[in-house]
Amino acid sequence: MIHVAGRRHVGELPPADHLLPDIKKWFKAHKKQLKALRKMTYENIDLPYAGESICGTNPETCLNTLLELRDIGYHVPDHAIEILRLEIKGVTGDGIS
Repeated sequence: MIHVAGRRHVGELPPADHLLPDIKKWFKAHKKQLKALRKMTYENIDLPYAGESICGTNPETCLNTLLELRDIGYHVPDHAIEILRLEIKGVTGDGIS
């Protein structure tokens, strides 16, 4: 199931590295992001599929849907596409087919 965003934040979030090894620095960055999110407004996304859920019946269908969403202007993380490509090839998380 692919849930397509129907709204987006207006403005920029402060950067936060979710892989910071120092937990105190991570919490400080996280708190800055949460504070910024509470102040942000939202706007509707005016693209096809906005706010919809799309049911993919198999990895190939899901991959094609994500690529289409990217082509029409949605942000689709590279790792989401790569994971589906690996699944289609039959590669597991440990690199073993």
